[in-house]
Amino acid sequence: MKKKSLLAGILSLVMASSLLLGGCGGAAQPAPAEEPAEAVTTQETEVQAEAAPEAEAEADAAEAATVEVTEAEGQDTPVNFNIGQGFVLNTDIEGPEIITTEEEEERMEASRAFSNGQENPGSLLINKAEHYYYYEQLNPDEVALYDIMQTITEYPTSDQLALMLTTTIDPESEEWMTYFYKVYYALMYDHPEYFWLYNYIETAFGYATTGQQNDDGTYNVLIGMTGPYTNYEEQMTKFNDAVDAFLADIDTSGTEEETVRQIHDKLIGMLTYDMECLSSQDKEVNFYNFAHTAYGALVENSQGQANTCVCDGYSAAMVYLCQQVGIEASTVVGVGGNFNPDGTKGQGGGHAWNIVKTDGKWHEMDSTWDDNLSDLVYYEEVKEQNPDIYAYLEEALTNEEYHDIASHVYFLVSTPYMEDHDFGESLFYTCSDGTVLPLGKGMRSFHERASQDNGYGLISPTMQLLPIGE
Repeated sequence: MKKKSLLAGILSLVMASSLLLGGCGGAAQPAPAEEPAEAVTTQETEVQAEAAPEAEAEADAAEAATVEVTEAEGQDTPVNFNIGQGFVLNTDIEGPEIITTEEEEERMEASRAFSNGQENPGSLLINKAEHYYYYEQLNPDEVALYDIMQTITEYPTSDQLALMLTTTIDPESEEWMTYFYKVYYALMYDHPEYFWLYNYIETAFGYATTGQQNDDGTYNVLIGMTGPYTNYEEQMTKFNDAVDAFLADIDTSGTEEETVRQIHDKLIGMLTYDMECLSSQDKEVNFYNFAHTAYGALVENSQGQANTCVCDGYSAAMVYLCQQVGIEASTVVGVGGNFNPDGTKGQGGGHAWNIVKTDGKWHEMDSTWDDNLSDLVYYEEVKEQNPDIYAYLEEALTNEEYHDIASHVYFLVSTPYMEDHDFGESLFYTCSDGTVLPLGKGMRSFHERASQDNGYGLISPTMQLLPIGE
């Protein structure tokens, strides 16, 4: 029985080209439809999942409904999809600058003089959040560093301000680096409006020490900026204007879940995933890029492309927009990918998503993957390779009810759901001619928070502060 059969390799073609799951998604060359599809490879990672053969009972049921998913003669149809890298870990923080006691005093004197004669230019730094999740989880020593970093950030146009931290941790030790990174990322994910500091895109935190212990066994460490943020006024104004425009038609009179849904849907409707940032070998493009920030999402990436970002841009924008309407939210960082046929995890790729508190409960959410699954723009290669298959996709994704399902697969779900989600037949669509479009067949995805084991040890102390989503 062949009722307008889908071509051999349809699943591999669709998944390889379009369902950008894992990491932050990635472009891939689709396998030829007439041949058994091979696993599609990026520069960093490869995953292949094979669809299980149809059970006889399922085939009978399909025939009874006069609908059939046709596969290549004598073979199963593999589901191949790409795992891309999107989130990249900032490892650019270097060891301390070693200075003399005299240089230390000179810098402190210059800082005092600057502070006394300088009005705080940080008035464009706006965040209406009532709670900053990571800040509220830190211990007193970590809060001390966070407060210093935030104070310095309020003077973004100068590198003259330096503040002294007195600590029991040796600033030349590995323990210090763990401490510094934990607080740095806590600040970045609490405050997406500090986008120019994320991955040190415009400027960076630096620190200096004499390396000598005080009589009580403590160390003095000067914290400051390595340079001024020269585009502060222009870019912050654009950012604030974009946020106001985005929120202008968000109705906050309903439940928090309803408000978050509006933000989620509007955001994925306006964003374009930055494929160039994902695939470029140029660090100025793939790393030091506003595509990783809320600025890239709500204004433009570093190449001037409007509303263009990768996964941490999606997640940072979601956090900031939720904060401005009084909803607690934070970024989750780790690895995203798909399970192998044998049930083991595929290699996956760096990824960022969200955890949001609605109506008193925490839930996780991945707006990047919801966008990748549901937007026809991500199926352009399918359109070029096989217009017939694309026609089915177009029919499915322009169906309001189906699009609503496809665009909320990862919307306000539990942590266990994110850790192991089997698509089953949840994205199957019966087309108008009776053909079943089996999107998601054989797919089982995972989100894994950063840890020492998955290569994101530097950021794992920050991620360990997160709650579990219900």
